[in-house]
Amino acid sequence: MESLGSYSLIFNAKEYRIEVLHDSTRGAFAYTVTDEEGTRRYEGADLPSEAEARRQAENAVTLDR
Repeated sequence: MESLGSYSLIFNAKEYRIEVLHDSTRGAFAYTVTDEEGTRRYEGADLPSEAEARRQAENAVTLDR
């Protein structure tokens, strides 16, 4: 998996780091979300696009799922 970059999302006074990844052999995208302490909180895989990976990562944080 190749990282396409990461960015911060502030929600409810907490900072989360979202990283979007791309698997070029399968053409799929994934994401990981870590909290302020560096603990991985959420992840998703086998997504069809970078935009969908970002959307699902942000939804995971804001909907806490």
